Amino acid sequence: MPKSIQRTLLFLMLSLALIAGCSSGTQATKQPPAPPAATSFPPTATEAPPTPSDTPIPSPTFTPTPTSLPPLTGSGGGVIAFTLLSRNNWYIQLMNADGSSQQRLDVGYKSYKGGYEPGWSPDGMKIVYQNNGLWIADIASGEVSPLPAKVTNRYVVKPAWSPDGEWIAFLNEDGFRGDIYLVKPDGSDLKRLTDSADISRDGNLVWSPDGKQLAFSAEREGNIEIYVMGVQEAIKTINGRQRQLTDTKAPTRNLVTSWSADGSRLAFSSDRDGNTEIYLVNPDGSNVLRLTNNAAFDAAPAWSPDGKQIAFISNRDGETEIYAVNVEDALQGAEARRLTDMPGEKAGPTWKPVLSP
Repeated sequence: MPKSIQRTLLFLMLSLALIAGCSSGTQATKQPPAPPAATSFPPTATEAPPTPSDTPIPSPTFTPTPTSLPPLTGSGGGVIAFTLLSRNNWYIQLMNADGSSQQRLDVGYKSYKGGYEPGWSPDGMKIVYQNNGLWIADIASGEVSPLPAKVTNRYVVKPAWSPDGEWIAFLNEDGFRGDIYLVKPDGSDLKRLTDSADISRDGNLVWSPDGKQLAFSAEREGNIEIYVMGVQEAIKTINGRQRQLTDTKAPTRNLVTSWSADGSRLAFSSDRDGNTEIYLVNPDGSNVLRLTNNAAFDAAPAWSPDGKQIAFISNRDGETEIYAVNVEDALQGAEARRLTDMPGEKAGPTWKPVLSP
């Protein structure tokens, strides 16, 4: 064989060997994608992307690219929306109440690729949420519209739709505490209900089922306690008449997050016994019942529309996940069932107001 051919074959063999070696080395060092960075626990609204302006000024609507999603049948007792921190962005997730058909509600806009603090419309067809201001998403069409609210402080958070659909309550705050406002879903008729600048963003603004009252958590005299005020009274006279539901007489955080559909009880989290657990209380402040008893952090309780279940967040299995439990069974010591199992912190579960999909 001519030497030129021998040299060519030798060169090809060496090249193939080198390529094979590089390929095997790449396979040996390839790692799965790292899980998203987690925030300090528990997740709060202050850990979410900053809100640099009092209201967004985008184009009127944004419609994401349609995607094929599994159907939400309401299996397990309804549909739940919650917030997921993934790859340093907050996203709104939807799932059936048994944890099935988990899917992302694509409500991204510009650099903020998601949203957080979802609140359902009374008919379950829309979600109001926060993302550099307040937005409303139509679940069926995917269309997203900004909800303008010209207010003083920097952050506009904790949106909550009234049961009759006429108002959206929200908190305007400076990063820690603030005041309660109302606005129509079209952005008109802004009304300020409080001027105490002490409403905590760690709780929710919670409507009574008849829409006549709002429950909230406020930090006064070193404690975060739960209060209820009449909405119409506060519209006529700022701050209205407020009733204090909890009185723990210690440095305690009592954070209200949900009112049962029949109006008989509110659910809240509290560290009154040294660990954050979930409690129930009557609207007059009586009959406080402890629902969970776990060494982990249990918080953000949300009633199901039929009043039989409560969903909440907990780190009892390490990662912050969403759980649900039958209320009467939990009062007898029953364990909750885990609904989510994915990387990233979860926050703020909230049930669709109607049981049907």
